[in-house]
Amino acid sequence: MSDATDTSVRDVFGTGASRRWFAWVAVTAIVVRVLVWVIVDYHVRADAARYDEMATRLLSTGTFSLSDSPPFEPTMYRPPGYPAFLATVYAVAGHHFAAVRLVQHGFSALSAVLLARTVERHHKGVGRWVLAAFALCPFDAVYAIAILSENLCAILLTAALCAWLAFDRWKRFVITGALFGLATLVRDVHLALIPFFAAAWLAFGAGAVKRRFVESTVLGLCAALVIAPWTVRNASIAHKLVPVSEGRLGFSLWTGGWLTSASQIRDLPSGERVFDPRAYRNDAERAQIAAVSSAVPAVSDPVYKRLFIERLRAEPAKVVGRWFVRVPLLWMGTRFDIFDLHPRALPYGSIQWKLVKVALFGLNALFVALALVGGALAWRRRSELRWLLVPLAFAVLVYLPLNSFENRYSQPLYPMLLALAAYAVQGGSQRLGERLAARRTAS
Repeated sequence: MSDATDTSVRDVFGTGASRRWFAWVAVTAIVVRVLVWVIVDYHVRADAARYDEMATRLLSTGTFSLSDSPPFEPTMYRPPGYPAFLATVYAVAGHHFAAVRLVQHGFSALSAVLLARTVERHHKGVGRWVLAAFALCPFDAVYAIAILSENLCAILLTAALCAWLAFDRWKRFVITGALFGLATLVRDVHLALIPFFAAAWLAFGAGAVKRRFVESTVLGLCAALVIAPWTVRNASIAHKLVPVSEGRLGFSLWTGGWLTSASQIRDLPSGERVFDPRAYRNDAERAQIAAVSSAVPAVSDPVYKRLFIERLRAEPAKVVGRWFVRVPLLWMGTRFDIFDLHPRALPYGSIQWKLVKVALFGLNALFVALALVGGALAWRRRSELRWLLVPLAFAVLVYLPLNSFENRYSQPLYPMLLALAAYAVQGGSQRLGERLAARRTAS
């Protein structure tokens, strides 16, 4: 079919993809996801088990709690978004992880189509490459089968950025702010993204400064309104301001002050956590950590924060140096480190295991490199896609002092990285096409 007669089928779902391209993308996406499901030996444990417990307890008691037995005391340790999502799925489909995974695969597909539609509106021809990037991405696929919050957070952040790029006037700030609020209720680290994004608009946005200030305020207020009911709930429990969750900021700061690789922390089968000897500046610190290692966060976190501040004052250059040494770990790697590969097909340390790990590392490195190129092009050309750089820059800065040694922490932002990579690929393919056309003309 010629391009002239193919115009009626070139815009499937507004993505700019032809029906043939869309079909190949869909088949590729299914194949990649089946392969990921086959090679990963996934078990619901650690954080996944805690999320599952909170969801089932929410259904049975109506309370967000981590208690194992009555009385089920309400918790502020984790944000409510993902347990509430799991509870909703369980209420409809029963306590079946397969149902959760099916919904999460749907979220992945929705993210791909949303981003492709939005990017295509600004740059013709890029949307189909966004679809292709998602289809080929095993990292998106593996988190779709995990009982973890990354997949849900990714669709909310993707929807927020798509709303920002798709809408104008007040609708842009209202919808984006509300979606940022929802994303914060899934992963509380994104609470800081709200003022960060508002500040970026104030600094680099269009229009008069006064108007930009009002618009930034509206974005922040809409996010706050979404978060406020949960904040009120926390205040009624703790009688203090806890916007989303208490979390373990102190522990993250303390480990972030000395840690430069994941191998420096080991979790034993018994549940005991063992730290590298370099974690302690002296025997007194070792004793203090041992005393609070099993305590609740309300008791242990102040100790971790104090020890972090003491280390920062004692060796500021070394602490900051470790932060920057650790930055690449947030983005580079196999992105499968927290997932076990199937021991029969890919036994640990075998040649095939190493080949898979190398392939995953190389594919992730390719996506990151292309995104850097795409981000540089978007910034230089003042494309609207440069706004996708804001949450990526935020992730680098906010995780800098924390124990950001897992690629998992940047996973909710991976859709934005894929969109920028697609922008780079489209630019490269267009230039290649122009050169080939010029050669044919010259000959």
